[in-house]
Amino acid sequence: MATIIAKTYYSAALHHWGGPAEELAAREDLEEYAVTTGQAYVVSFSVAERVRCLAELGRWREVVALADTVD
Repeated sequence: MATIIAKTYYSAALHHWGGPAEELAAREDLEEYAVTTGQAYVVSFSVAERVRCLAELGRWREVVALADTVD
């Protein structure tokens, strides 16, 4: 659980330090870690944050496609 929390805050911090592209990469890493360690409940929150990063990067088709996966 502590690793998930650390990766979540680190992802958010990367947005401020390096911009949305760096946060996006960290969020994808977070999701992979969460799924492989049985903590997939984190993924829906992380997907929402990825949608925001993609929007900030102007990657609109990916925004719509990814947003459609969120329940």
